[in-house]
Amino acid sequence: DRQAWGSWWEQNKGLWAKEWTQHLLENFERRESRRRALDHQLEDKLLESQRALYKANSPQGRPGVLVYMLRDPLTPIRQLGMDLAGQRLLDDLPFDEASREALRGRLTDKVPSIRAKAAEHLRDLSDGPAAALVAERLGEESEQVASVLSAYLQMMSRMPQALAVDPAIDLLEDEALREDAAASLASAFDAELMKRSQVNRAAKLA
Repeated sequence: DRQAWGSWWEQNKGLWAKEWTQHLLENFERRESRRRALDHQLEDKLLESQRALYKANSPQGRPGVLVYMLRDPLTPIRQLGMDLAGQRLLDDLPFDEASREALRGRLTDKVPSIRAKAAEHLRDLSDGPAAALVAERLGEESEQVASVLSAYLQMMSRMPQALAVDPAIDLLEDEALREDAAASLASAFDAELMKRSQVNRAAKLA
């Protein structure tokens, strides 16, 4: 619109450099604010439609929808899948192998809160393969986020693994994780998974 451009130029061509820069920044901020608001609206509508899709399916079809959500590339959809998985646990509904496998896949999700929630759900499901995966991640020291490590250690308290003993002993030195680490070691000791040297090392750090 050449006329609108000309009008805008006449109003702003006399601005000083500092005023000009501030004017542009304000325009960019307004546009970004509108974009963020639109993104939130679209995300809310998308989640609403996905939730409705899950509820509209038969009880037999819902696990398939859940697997699709847990594997979706969009973070909000995966988070919704985690919420729905948690509700299934509360309702004491079954989890087929495909659903469990999809949850195990989220143990390495790029979002820490999803990794932690996946560990919590799999712990509540007493999922043996997941416990082995978590023990392996602890042994590799591939996880650095405290909330996720806490969820991992809580899983080890429920399903102790020999591979997780040494990492748990090391985490006794972390004040935020000490309690969870000690609980996981107590379970490992009861399951006779700890060597004498590990017991002695843990005792020195406790």
